[in-house]
Amino acid sequence: MKKLSFFFGLIVLLAVFSIVQAQGPVPGQIMVDVKHEYLPISPIPTAQGIMITGLTSVDSLNALYQVHTFEKITDDSWSATKGFYVLRFPDSVDVNLVHSSYSADIHIHLAGLTGFRYPDVTPGDHFFPQQWGLNKMKCPEAWRYTNGSPSIIIQIIDGGTSYGHPDLVHNIWQNLGEDKDGDGHTIEWDPAQNRWVLDPGDVELPNGTDDDGNNYCDDLVGFDFRDPPCGDGYGVDPQPTHDQPQLWEDHGDKTAGTAAAVTNNWITEDEAERACYLMTETAAGASWFSKIMIARVGDPPEQTDEQAVKAIHYAINKGAKIINMSWSGLVDDQALHAALDSAYAEGLLLVASAGNDTSVTPRYPAAYSSVIAVAGTESNDVKATGSNWGSWVDICAPYGNVAPGRDPNHFTYYCYDSTWRGTSGSAPFVAGVAALVWSCDLSATNADVRAVLQDSADYIDDENPGYEELLGSGRINALRAVMAFRPDPPPPGDANTDWYINVGDVVYLVTYIYKAGPPPDPWCVGDATDDGLVDVGDIVYLVNYLYHGGDAPLDGCD
Repeated sequence: MKKLSFFFGLIVLLAVFSIVQAQGPVPGQIMVDVKHEYLPISPIPTAQGIMITGLTSVDSLNALYQVHTFEKITDDSWSATKGFYVLRFPDSVDVNLVHSSYSADIHIHLAGLTGFRYPDVTPGDHFFPQQWGLNKMKCPEAWRYTNGSPSIIIQIIDGGTSYGHPDLVHNIWQNLGEDKDGDGHTIEWDPAQNRWVLDPGDVELPNGTDDDGNNYCDDLVGFDFRDPPCGDGYGVDPQPTHDQPQLWEDHGDKTAGTAAAVTNNWITEDEAERACYLMTETAAGASWFSKIMIARVGDPPEQTDEQAVKAIHYAINKGAKIINMSWSGLVDDQALHAALDSAYAEGLLLVASAGNDTSVTPRYPAAYSSVIAVAGTESNDVKATGSNWGSWVDICAPYGNVAPGRDPNHFTYYCYDSTWRGTSGSAPFVAGVAALVWSCDLSATNADVRAVLQDSADYIDDENPGYEELLGSGRINALRAVMAFRPDPPPPGDANTDWYINVGDVVYLVTYIYKAGPPPDPWCVGDATDDGLVDVGDIVYLVNYLYHGGDAPLDGCD
């Protein structure tokens, strides 16, 4: 098992048209980190289009390699990346030679080859009973202790996520700093279209407005980091589209839903108008109430590492706690690695898929020490045939799930994929369980949560002869993990989880039901009448118990 060191590797995605495309470095570009003592710089082009920076030796290299782009990746609010630039030059120039030359320059802290990244899903063709992975991880038992907190935000860096999917929409993070019309939300129901849409009162086309001052315009639910932050063509809409490479399409719906689909819910008849076969059925997520921050990256092909840098920078600034990365590649980009090192120090927990190449070869970002590398296992705890393995793997999780998605033939309709397989699903299972664990102790650190996840895993080496010590600490166990922070479940009626039944629980339920406050955790402890609902009847029941000698709260979790 790889050792955890104090660094956080950074990566990036690239949507590709075929899984057999090149796995080497991206031609015609590198990333560099200019030493901070030489900042700021203001690169400008010469008459010949070659970039000059005012750093003599760097400018000589720019001329030698015909560098026509020297573009700053993020603003200076995150010191770790304030010197990060992407350099572009003709594809005919030897990218390894360019990398070597800039790596040796006195003004450059490090240089990195950027790599192609691929979504780690094995393509395949209703719902909790079919989601064997949740039972295997003992999620139903863990849900007696916690259902997950809205305070835990999971950023899904992927090919876009459908904020309008009926089984995702109520768990989509909404950036109220961009709520220009002041109605308390950035997503709303459009009865004319029978679908959830970005709040028209908050979208300021054509160029957007940066209402929250984070240098991204109209970032209502996240952002499309393939596009400009503001101005013409800006990335206001980060949901997937049918014109992107096939492996991306609804991949981000599936990863988001595996981690944190809305659970114990149903789709209304109006919502079902946009669902496949008018279905009202739903699937469960590992964490019921954690929020999903959308970060779209991946295509077009020429965009790679800088998109992930921007997404991670955004996650830190906007309060994400967990980042899920269900994609990988073979290139170890040192510039990305360094950025992830600093992001880990900021307290984020990173989770990434190990890949589906039936290989021991490390895949990145999973193989970075500060990232939890997740391999895939079957229902019998045997390593999935396609899953990668190795000393760089940290933990395993189920390799298949029924997940939200889109109809591939009618992409505007929302569906589910019951045949989805790959470590792309294993990773968000871990991210979702991590959210459950963190919800039990919001003061815990990312290192605390990671240690609990790995130390509480079920040992599976006996089921995997030949792969001993190559599947991390074992297969994740949600029940044992949450019990590390919350050894006992809250008693019935303890809506605010302080282990006492008092007026505080009444106030908590009133706030939840009438003022959109956070739900009881777990939700079922608020069901004092044991009728399967948390409503005004439970408030009346608690008041009667506390002040009129009524019966004690019933166990709504049994």
